[in-house]
Amino acid sequence: MPLRTARRRTSPWRGISQTIRHRGIVTGRLIHTTRTPLTSAPNNLAYHRDTMNHTMKNAIRIAGVVAGLAAAAWALRDRMLPDPAPPTDSPPKFRTGGTTGDDLTEIKGIGPAFAQRLADSGITTFSTLAGEDASTVAEVANTTETAAQRWIDAAASHV
Repeated sequence: MPLRTARRRTSPWRGISQTIRHRGIVTGRLIHTTRTPLTSAPNNLAYHRDTMNHTMKNAIRIAGVVAGLAAAAWALRDRMLPDPAPPTDSPPKFRTGGTTGDDLTEIKGIGPAFAQRLADSGITTFSTLAGEDASTVAEVANTTETAAQRWIDAAASHV
């Protein structure tokens, strides 16, 4: 049985100079390249430390510039943006400030619908309602004259 001789393991980097190996490692991790070959571990560590320091300083400078531009834009935002135009349309009906009269719904028997009918005809206060006659109020609110007379009596007691 023949003796097997140990084969020498060859490195994939065999035949490539240290400069090219170093350049490949640095390019893959740090973006920067160098033309000086790796000579010893302490120099290699010093190089990487210096490269990282340089990279971090550049990153901090760029962040400072971006922050300065953002601060300037924030400070000048009032000058860059036009003033908003005042609204020209009238507000919707449900947003109009309430009537200047009294709350007629305080009278028993007058709900929001009857109060709206009375307000549409111009009866918005207790004194106005107390001054009307029952037939007019009944016709405007579309109710009976007896109910209208009770409303008029209640409005007179509120005045």
